[in-house]
Amino acid sequence: MSKSMRLIEIPEGNGNVYKDGILISNVEYKIFIRQEFTDDIPGIKEIKGWIKVINGEKNLTNESNLTLKLADNREWQFTIHSGNPIYARYEAINVPGSDLS
Repeated sequence: MSKSMRLIEIPEGNGNVYKDGILISNVEYKIFIRQEFTDDIPGIKEIKGWIKVINGEKNLTNESNLTLKLADNREWQFTIHSGNPIYARYEAINVPGSDLS
């Protein structure tokens, strides 16, 4: 039985961040989607990325219940893992159990 993590997609572009359904920021994003495979059978996905606020609320460090609407209209529920409100750049991680939809 062989296991591996494969990079399956890297969406990037401009999108909008919502908190509880309310638009709070316009951002640039780059997301890395990796998926575990066991003997070529797809398994759990790991989704991480970065966002940079270009307009709107710049301090996202203590925010939760965030949703990124991507340029292709998919949505991603995420939380801030780390970041810098001065530069408005953040590392985002997947909310457990969510996927791009």
